[in-house]
Amino acid sequence: EILDFCKKYEKELAPYVSNTQEILSNALKEKKYILFEGAQGTMLDVDHGTYPY
Repeated sequence: EILDFCKKYEKELAPYVSNTQEILSNALKEKKYILFEGAQGTMLDVDHGTYPY
């Protein structure tokens, strides 16, 4: 049931989904700079995070 629901949006979401392992491996091989963000995606939810701290 959930899979069927998600498949409805497959075409719309496809441009935003990629193989990040491949992208990062290629960037490393090409000696490019890589910036990782590690704080803004978790624990900031008003109900389930550490808000208001």
